[in-house]
Amino acid sequence: MTTDPPVAHRWFVADGLRLHALAFASGSPTLVSLHGVASHAWTWLPFASALGAGERCLAIDLRGHGDSQWSRTGDYATEGLSHDLEAVLDQAGASGVTVVGASWGGLVGLVLAVRRPDLIARLVLIDLGPSSNKDPEDVPPRPASFVSHEAVVAFEQARSPRADASTWERLAAHGTRPGEGGQLVPKHDPVFARRWAFRSEDHWPALSALQQPLLVVKAIDSPLLPDDVADRMASETTNGRVARIAATGHVVHVDDPVGLARLVRAFVAG
Repeated sequence: MTTDPPVAHRWFVADGLRLHALAFASGSPTLVSLHGVASHAWTWLPFASALGAGERCLAIDLRGHGDSQWSRTGDYATEGLSHDLEAVLDQAGASGVTVVGASWGGLVGLVLAVRRPDLIARLVLIDLGPSSNKDPEDVPPRPASFVSHEAVVAFEQARSPRADASTWERLAAHGTRPGEGGQLVPKHDPVFARRWAFRSEDHWPALSALQQPLLVVKAIDSPLLPDDVADRMASETTNGRVARIAATGHVVHVDDPVGLARLVRAFVAG
């Protein structure tokens, strides 16, 4: 049985935007967690609990998500978000960290790892390839609002049936805010209901330039990262490996935070 670590809210400024993060331990972070599109930092709480006290974990709400400010111009290119991450790490006094990025968050970490290897010592990229064959406007539908907290919980349960009830409650509580007419609405910028800009990007060149150790986590039950692409990702780098994890969907840290923490601890230990 794991015990939730203490959580502190931290605030940073990047590109004129206020960014929010959760610090699961005091001091400069040694591990930074980045969520995927239309998600938020609270999804990492069970993972941080499973890590234990050995890693000081900071989970960031990417711009346009959670309690971070939305872009004024709708700029959500991965390159821009990597500069946000750079600013957060500089302001937190962090260097040589391990970045654990779920889906799009992994690409954000990849871009910065190539540009600032002094900041990022290792990279974990979870269940997403460096490029996509999907159209940026081909966004999976989700409700624009909910009539009640129970409706949000039911939606999260349907999306992540392998997670436990406390996780569904946490996803619902921290992923929505009060809206007009007494509704609950997603916290993320509504642009993500229409367009995922990162799908038009190609990050294979960045992957080939990566010098730090890379762990590619492939969710066996997820179709989003084919086995051959995962293997190619590891072979493109000087020090890459693939770990396949069973009984999870795409959002590995939600479905199996303990299993992911085990993989990450072994990766950090070398």
